[in-house]
Amino acid sequence: MQVPDLERLMLGAIIIRANIHAADALNKSGDQQLGLSRGGFGAKIHEASDGLGKPVKSLLTSVQTHDITKAVPLLEGLPARHVIADKGQGSASDPRTRGRCGHSPKSNRKVQHPYGKRIYKKRNQTERLFARFKKCGRLATRYDKTARNFLPFTHLLATMTLLP
Repeated sequence: MQVPDLERLMLGAIIIRANIHAADALNKSGDQQLGLSRGGFGAKIHEASDGLGKPVKSLLTSVQTHDITKAVPLLEGLPARHVIADKGQGSASDPRTRGRCGHSPKSNRKVQHPYGKRIYKKRNQTERLFARFKKCGRLATRYDKTARNFLPFTHLLATMTLLP
């Protein structure tokens, strides 16, 4: 097993569509972390992975939660010098991520910031991690009604990706 590369963290998010029976939980109390978007009911998994593409930390939110709101909670307690994120998670305006977040700049931004294209290309490892997650049918279509049942399964799946 390889030693995790925690100097470089990659952030990503994936939308999980909820099964109609899981979507029924919206009317009940409790922590569901389900939301409604144009595509229907769903949830979003925000993931921080190390430089080797292995999962380090994950959060579950409703589907309409923006990625930028979970970038800082994902980075808390992790000793990363470089953070590779996409446009949705990187923000030059947030002082907690400024100088650490390398992401391609938005094309409509007035001041374009420099970023390392060679380092940013390594972010595809996070996308490949999500592709491995989507292979599992239980994760690709959320059947669990509550977040307390669904999130431990994502942690179990993340642990299984660490195994050789």
